[in-house]
Order: sequence, then structure tokens, then C-alpha cells
Amino acid sequence: MELTVAGIATTNRLLIDAGYDAPTAGRFARSTATELFLGTDLDDFPMLWGEIEAWRSGRKPAQAAAELAVAVRSCRTPRCGTWRWP
Repeated sequence: MELTVAGIATTNRLLIDAGYDAPTAGRFARSTATELFLGTDLDDFPMLWGEIEAWRSGRKPAQAAAELAVAVRSCRTPRCGTWRWP
């Protein structure tokens, strides 16, 4: 059994109304890829993946790839905080 999209939205609203921290993916859907990486907890992979998927869904593949390339180049600086390069 799994929740429908409407069920997920309703559950999220109910959790927030009850005082729980219940973030949803998509906060950065209209942001740049750099803002996506800077604003997302890079140590929480499921949340990061959800944010990337929500961000990516609003772009054509070539546009998303180009924006991600810019973000990766800009995240090679200390301002990307917890970002760790192998």
C-alpha cells in the first residue's frame, strides 16, 4: 500500500498542523542548481534526491545538465559548505 499524491499532500499538511517538521521536496524547483545544492542538506540523500527530481522535472534534459554543470563548477569553492568532493 502507498499513498496517492493527494494523500501525501494531506499527510504533510496534517503533520505540519500538528507541529511536526515535515519538509516536502520542491522548495528549490524554481531555483538555480547552485541554489538547490546550497539550500539542501547534502547529507540527507533521500531529501536531496527528492529535491533534485522536483527541480529536474521543470526543465528539459539539456537545460538541467547545463545548469548542473554550472553548479558543480561553482561548488568547488568553500561556500558550498558540507559538499564533499571525492
